[in-house]
Amino acid sequence: MSFRIIIFISSAFLSNYAIHHIPASTVGLFSNLSLVIMILSGVIVLNEPIYSYQIIGILIILIPIIGMNVIQKSLSKLLQLHQVNRKENSLTEMLDYLLFLNYSY
Repeated sequence: MSFRIIIFISSAFLSNYAIHHIPASTVGLFSNLSLVIMILSGVIVLNEPIYSYQIIGILIILIPIIGMNVIQKSLSKLLQLHQVNRKENSLTEMLDYLLFLNYSY
């Protein structure tokens, strides 16, 4: 139990450190990984059993993180393609383009 508390406290300090060096949106996505690290460290280091509800919880945490990274990469590729086609983009044109992508699906 104390091992998990140490990991939780150290992850909180590392999250505060990361906010100063990485964008807050990225830190927010990965701050939920502390729970996954606590569960996996208990299984690996302390030989605790892992239960099905813990696996479901890990998946609930990891799926949005993976999904947001995929969405972020695809949006950056779309923006790069859009910028190649139109050299002089204003901010309103870029926002209109992104809104059009959201409503076209």
